[in-house]
Amino acid sequence: EEAEEEEAEEEEAEEEEEVFEITIKNKIYYTNNEKNGTIYAVKEDGDIGDPVGTLVEGVPKFNKKK
Repeated sequence: EEAEEEEAEEEEAEEEEEVFEITIKNKIYYTNNEKNGTIYAVKEDGDIGDPVGTLVEGVPKFNKKK
């Protein structure tokens, strides 16, 4: 039971991280820092998706697609 509670708390902590909407090449993404942060995809329901790249000095660097 304790493990389940800890897992739920971790998920909540992730969701509470402040993110900003950014637009790159006419597509909206989320980031946790507009200068040097992680770029996240936006899910269809508007939630934060998987990390897709990073911002380095404000320049987007996308992960290579597999």
